[in-house]
Amino acid sequence: MELTKWNNAKNAIAECKTIDEVKAIRDKAEALRQYAKQAKESLLVQNDIAEIKLRAERRVGEMLKGEELAKNQYAGNMMSLAKIGIEKHESSRWQKEADIPEDVFEEHVKEVKNKNIELTQAGLLKIHKDLEKEKRNIKLKSIKTDIPKGLYDVIYADPPSQYEHLVDPTRDIENHYITDDIKSICDLKFPIHDNAILFLWVPPSLIASGLKVCEAWGFSYRTHIIWDKEIIGMGYFTRAQHELLFIARKGNINAPLPENRISSIYREKRTNHSKKPEYFYKLIEKCYPREKYLELYARNKYSDKWDVWGNEV
Repeated sequence: MELTKWNNAKNAIAECKTIDEVKAIRDKAEALRQYAKQAKESLLVQNDIAEIKLRAERRVGEMLKGEELAKNQYAGNMMSLAKIGIEKHESSRWQKEADIPEDVFEEHVKEVKNKNIELTQAGLLKIHKDLEKEKRNIKLKSIKTDIPKGLYDVIYADPPSQYEHLVDPTRDIENHYITDDIKSICDLKFPIHDNAILFLWVPPSLIASGLKVCEAWGFSYRTHIIWDKEIIGMGYFTRAQHELLFIARKGNINAPLPENRISSIYREKRTNHSKKPEYFYKLIEKCYPREKYLELYARNKYSDKWDVWGNEV
């Protein structure tokens, strides 16, 4: 199809009544974009086609969301996405594109074209991520997050650390909760006893950061437990299947009694994003039954034995 025929595509997208009609336009635009790229057409030509593709994706995203989904011909059919050739990750991304306000989208398209850089889906997902982060930051400022008072002997923490790279935008932890930079985590102040123990969750790629946190909080690293999640995850050099629970000490707090010293590897299948097994609460309580517990960056309250601090409790 000649490129000039795509000049009316914006109106055609708006006039579509069903998802598969819009998706057909999107798929044709993507095929044409790939052809233009291979034929080494100018970036301006490629971006004109990419714009139509993204507009179609935004429209499909709108139609997949909320009340419009109930109105289209595929409503109530759990196999509807498969029937019209939409993968689950595509649905997720296109709905994120649709969430971007119209004025923000139009400004982004204009800016990209003026700068003569490539117009991509990744660019829109980055905008969506930034907008969601801004919303969450505003919400978090309204939540009281005072550190509990008192001296604690046992600290259990799962900091929401930022990753340097992102393999897949749909797996980005910013989609699940707000992250914090290493400096802010290190600067966190909380009341601890002169003799205390720290249990700190550290992803394999952030070991160096984990050691910095231990030191900044006044603890000396001693050892760690490996949680084998039994399900392979994401990664660049390797795909992570495990996470580390650092054990660090401050002062002269005792090690667990010999009968409470468990294997350094624990296996349990992971469930929800970042959710840790209850096994570790029970382990900590068994090893330090009379101490005072504080969980930092908590997303739930395990029991009344624990004081918690976090934005999601």
